[in-house]
Amino acid sequence: MNIKAMRCAQVALGVLFVSAGAAKLAGVHIMIHQFDVIGLGPAARYVAGSLEIIAGLCLFSTRLAVYGAVLVSCITVGSVGATIGHAARVVIEAPPALAPQPAFSRTRQASLAHPAPRPHGAQKVVTSAAIASRQIA
Repeated sequence: MNIKAMRCAQVALGVLFVSAGAAKLAGVHIMIHQFDVIGLGPAARYVAGSLEIIAGLCLFSTRLAVYGAVLVSCITVGSVGATIGHAARVVIEAPPALAPQPAFSRTRQASLAHPAPRPHGAQKVVTSAAIASRQIA
């Protein structure tokens, strides 16, 4: 690869990481949301943003570019690990709606499918959902 093209790519990545780090430190909504979803607090966002700015500044220098690349790699591995850890925690703590249903719920569903007859003279209750479904159908 041409040295000039490699240097341009290095500077472009430096600008990218400095701007991403500055956005984290400035509190841009999408950056805050990213850390809130994973479950990390603002301290982790400040550390990650500062490290990204340092790594981006290192990429501007030819002597410090290796250190910047190593720092960017560490940040990337850490963020992927935090995301995978969050995903594993979500899968382990499945909501009750996704939990296996007990056996008696099948009989309850069967009884709901065939309701008991109404006593003689009882009026049928008409809900707004039933009215809406008749209008659509």
